[in-house]
Amino acid sequence: MSWVEVSGKKPKLPAETKSGFGTTLIQAVTGNGAELENRVDGIAWQLAINLPAETRMQRSRTLQSRQATLPESAHTPLDGKRVLVVEDELVIGLELAAILKAANVQVIGPAVTLFAGRALIAKEPIDAALLDINLGGERGEELAQGLARANVPFAFLTGYGRETLPPRFQAAPMIPKPFRAEQVLAALSHLLSGSAHTVTQLHPKRR
Repeated sequence: MSWVEVSGKKPKLPAETKSGFGTTLIQAVTGNGAELENRVDGIAWQLAINLPAETRMQRSRTLQSRQATLPESAHTPLDGKRVLVVEDELVIGLELAAILKAANVQVIGPAVTLFAGRALIAKEPIDAALLDINLGGERGEELAQGLARANVPFAFLTGYGRETLPPRFQAAPMIPKPFRAEQVLAALSHLLSGSAHTVTQLHPKRR
């Protein structure tokens, strides 16, 4: 898709113009499959977007107040690590990105669709990943399988119980929603240290 905006009164934008929310949204939806050209008379986007076969399924999510037992401090340095974020709720994805960037993590994404996540995994070097298990009605199991084959550690993000995880990944690390910043950073630290088995025990036990 080509998207062109033209205004004779608008000067050419400098190349270092800071990205705003709209640009972040476009890049997240397309999996960075978008190119922006700043012209003298406006701007032009070239977008490549995978259209889903079905209308996005509406999901109801019960967010319960939980107290997780994640350690408060990280044990593995996160500075400079490249972490993929795949989350279909863009606001949550951007919140995760902000948490990670504050810890000097290089965020890949956030991707909001299975297609976008697949594209990022294929072309970006990744140290670890945080995956939403349900991506607009599509399961994130495919992404988990690809990461497992590449020996990239990952944790699932979910507001549901462990029983909703794919059978192959029932013991996978899991971060409950809603989450706190220290939960995310501690879980990521465990992933990168190879202590994924510890992270699996950090989800609150169901009564």
